[in-house]
Amino acid sequence: MEIKSKLESVLREHKEAGNKISKGWLASELGVSRQSITNYIDGKYYPTLDKALLMARLLDRKVEDIFELKERESDLQ
Repeated sequence: MEIKSKLESVLREHKEAGNKISKGWLASELGVSRQSITNYIDGKYYPTLDKALLMARLLDRKVEDIFELKERESDLQ
């Protein structure tokens, strides 16, 4: 299984809607660094469950709207 981050598009949607949500703001609310947010976006690592749930609440989304579990071809065999 592979996790795909959709966080960048969610943040872009908020920005386009005029919301003042940024990587810096989200990092501050989650108690992590801005670099951690960038790493979540890039798929270098992912937040803990409590941070993912809080992120979903802060962004008014479901966790599945922010992170997607993708099956690799090798997982299907």
